[in-house]
Amino acid sequence: MKYKKILLLLFFGLFVWKGIFSEILDPDVKTLKGVDKVHIIINRLNEDANKIGLTEDRLKTVVELKLRRERIEIIDQYSDLPQTEDVVGIKKYLEESDKWINIPGISICITVVASAFNVDLEFLQMVKLRRAPHISCTATTWDANITGTHTNDPEFIVSALSQLVDKFLNDFYKANPKK
Repeated sequence: MKYKKILLLLFFGLFVWKGIFSEILDPDVKTLKGVDKVHIIINRLNEDANKIGLTEDRLKTVVELKLRRERIEIIDQYSDLPQTEDVVGIKKYLEESDKWINIPGISICITVVASAFNVDLEFLQMVKLRRAPHISCTATTWDANITGTHTNDPEFIVSALSQLVDKFLNDFYKANPKK
């Protein structure tokens, strides 16, 4: 009976320790707490990516569908930009309107070189420096990547991106458990 109590205490202690330790090991997961909307940034694809038929629209669609399925709102950061060719006017508009800059973003960068590829998925948000709270900037607070090879089939790369979005969503729910 005494050994059962000791084993039970050790087992319970392991769960408590694992919970505390995982918080120490995964500080980037905590940065996802309270996120309810994002914008998606697809970095320009390189020439090799275009050659195999990979498109920015396909990548964006995959990410948007997964996020919307989980009820994360997608914001088009440029939807309310003035429809003009006036670059100075747009720059002034962006400087005066900081509403879009406070919305976190998911950045996707895909590089294809011959038969190899790398997919980076980063979560970007505004942060303030502890030593100088008046200074803020956009920073990566969560990231993951996959490197592999493809057979000139863009779906290999789309599948890798899909896996990274799933990883993001798993960490998102660690920080924001469903009620």
